[in-house]
Amino acid sequence: MHLERKLRRILDGSVHAIVAVQGLLLVGMVVLVFGQVVFREAFKVGVHWLYELALFFQVSLVFMGVPVLVHKKGDIAITVLTDAVAPRYRRWFELGSMMVIAFCSVLVFAGYFLYIHRFGSVLTPTLKMPASLFFGAVPIGFALNSVVLFHQSLSWFNTRDQEENK
Repeated sequence: MHLERKLRRILDGSVHAIVAVQGLLLVGMVVLVFGQVVFREAFKVGVHWLYELALFFQVSLVFMGVPVLVHKKGDIAITVLTDAVAPRYRRWFELGSMMVIAFCSVLVFAGYFLYIHRFGSVLTPTLKMPASLFFGAVPIGFALNSVVLFHQSLSWFNTRDQEENK
């Protein structure tokens, strides 16, 4: 129980930091895309690296956002089945949901390393940024998501133990 509370405190602080970074990334994306449109329409100059940098911000925003949503239980859920069963069985659906998210996270992580193994040294067209750096938010998001899922599983087992002791 003590580890669960410590982990929750760390995750809550991390989520606040990630949300702040996401806000900056979103503002950066808007400014970059707006700047690209202004340069293209007003000055008839194409500044291609603005698009590529905005895309980098978007990839980072998405993969760092997944752990935040999972931590806040804001991920998309289809609850038709869960709502139809008795409350004592709903907890098992929560466990199944955590397992599905963990499996998908492992697939993304494995896919990232397969991609990086093959194309990691390839440079992006305009920024000349290595692909491994461009998609660097993928393993960071996976690591954060793993910690979130570990915390949720601790919480799940602690709640289950408490229910059994009643």
